[in-house]
Amino acid sequence: MAGPYSRYGAVDISTVTAYLREKLGTAATVGFARGCEIDSDRINATEVRHALDLAAYADYIVLVVGDSLHSYGEWSDRDTLDLPGGQLELMSQVKSVAKPNATLIAVVTSGGPVTFGESNAVLDMMDYVLVAWRSGQMGGVAIGDVVLGDAEPSGRLAQGWPRSVGQVNAASSPWLQQIRGKWLANVRGDVVDPDGRRYDPYVNSPSTPLFQFGYGLSLSQFKYDNLQAVKTGNDKEPLMVSVDVSNVGGRDATEVVQFYVQDPVLPWVPYWKRLLAFDKIFLKKGEMSTVSQVVDFINLALYDTQLDQRIMPGQYTIRVGNSSTTDTLTTIVTFQ
Repeated sequence: MAGPYSRYGAVDISTVTAYLREKLGTAATVGFARGCEIDSDRINATEVRHALDLAAYADYIVLVVGDSLHSYGEWSDRDTLDLPGGQLELMSQVKSVAKPNATLIAVVTSGGPVTFGESNAVLDMMDYVLVAWRSGQMGGVAIGDVVLGDAEPSGRLAQGWPRSVGQVNAASSPWLQQIRGKWLANVRGDVVDPDGRRYDPYVNSPSTPLFQFGYGLSLSQFKYDNLQAVKTGNDKEPLMVSVDVSNVGGRDATEVVQFYVQDPVLPWVPYWKRLLAFDKIFLKKGEMSTVSQVVDFINLALYDTQLDQRIMPGQYTIRVGNSSTTDTLTTIVTFQ
């Protein structure tokens, strides 16, 4: 959990097992089994059997999976994003022996996005997935609190999470075609491919990310209303955006409000969508708050063909939501 360079002095790293035992005390029995290797496909039948025996009788199963300094980091490149070692097979076996009413929680401690086998089928076996990244020396405590419901997973993805290694850094990939070149023509314009297709998907999977930029779940539900975008007349801070957010769920919770912009149709291909601003707010159930953000010039401007940074004339679509795909509340602002 502490990352590749933790070998240079990291001490007293907390573990999920130790913290759960400490926190729950005699209220629950917390078992532990290593289960499998992370950096090797070598199978230890005794460890696997121990893990499966525990899983067969457990009401809650926490599978802490991920990578290590030998499988992710400097001089540790791999040609796949799948969880290394025997972890995917172990997750599948645990699901097969678990009680029908058992809750399966996967905690991913990794240095980057991972995938979960063919069509990410193993992911669908889990009831909950918590991405902890490199959670550091107190990661066991933080993860334990989230698993027990004493803390909220209020983080949001700062990148798209690929479905497979084939989506990564390929300029001609259907995903990048969709959100860069063809997206402009097929979604914003009148031009279509000569063969009538909107854009070319993969032949064996969707062309969208597994999880989009800004994605993350909350412990409650929120409603967005009354999106406003007002030009300020200030060159340095040309726009003010605001929205009313209501907690309509059953518990107090945190929401990450995300404002996006889609640019006018331009002579060159701009970004598919840009994050303008965001704010993390805490709302008690039934509470409403107005979230306002000032948008700086640099966040709204683009470089023109002369490499000058300016706000291009045209209509800008301002969007808001809790991720880059749930930003369905929109308004238009025009710059001359």
